Amino acid sequence: MDKVSTVFGTLVFGLVAQLYDGMRSSVLALSILFLASLAILAAVRVRRMTV
Repeated sequence: MDKVSTVFGTLVFGLVAQLYDGMRSSVLALSILFLASLAILAAVRVRRMTV
């Protein structure tokens, strides 16, 4: 999964930089993706195993 996220993050960064003429937009886009992933992870319930 690490390789997929590396490729996806780089792809998003490059596409946004090309479309909106600047790296600030790319950083904003990656920040939004990061915050969205944190929100998704916070919503996931993890069951703890009892031993």
